[in-house]
Amino acid sequence: MPQGWGCAIMGSTKFGSAGRAPACSPWARSVYNGMVLEKEKEILKVQAINEGKPEAIAEKMVQGRIKKFYKENCLMDQEFIKDGDQTIKSYTEAKAKELGGKIEILSFVRYEKGEGIEKRNDDFASEVASMMK
Repeated sequence: MPQGWGCAIMGSTKFGSAGRAPACSPWARSVYNGMVLEKEKEILKVQAINEGKPEAIAEKMVQGRIKKFYKENCLMDQEFIKDGDQTIKSYTEAKAKELGGKIEILSFVRYEKGEGIEKRNDDFASEVASMMK
């Protein structure tokens, strides 16, 4: 994952706060470049054809899998945590319209539970043995 990409946003508006943690991904579809996307589509199509699907159906399956990929991996396509019927994009657009301005998510930071915490390796038996000396 390129340095600087993150996976959580926390924000607050007059109307409530928002928090979302996608799976360590970019925030918009535009971040994925054409070559990467085309290669992924080709791989998915070959998988569908190998499953015995006709090429026309395989193409539709690829489109569905790409849509699912975006929904799972792009922040703006994920469902809003407070209202599962809205995406983050539709929520920010609705709030911008409501406030009469423009809302833009410029960046976000990824926080992972336990990140940076090193596990202690204690050897109880040797600790007891050293106390017995």
